[in-house]
Amino acid sequence: RTTRLHGQVERYGEREQEEREREDLTHAVVFSVCPAGCQDMVAEFRSQEIDGQALLLLTEEHLMSAMNIKLGPALKICSQINSLKRSLNTTTQHLKRVCDD
Repeated sequence: RTTRLHGQVERYGEREQEEREREDLTHAVVFSVCPAGCQDMVAEFRSQEIDGQALLLLTEEHLMSAMNIKLGPALKICSQINSLKRSLNTTTQHLKRVCDD
């Protein structure tokens, strides 16, 4: 019984650690796409539960309507997101070529 409980506590701790790591990564990505002077938006991204996957789906309309971000910063954020997408696509293509060789 003690071993079973210990295993459950251990798995809970692992899930907590994974969640913290995911949150840290999301924070870093969101912080990197927010234009200078707009880093206070990171809290808003958190409150809207924008993780890395959701971040890649954001549009100017989402930012302006759901998050009340002005057009200028919304365009800058989306430009950074598009740049991130291009980098991810390039990296993915490179990894596929390396793995296929």
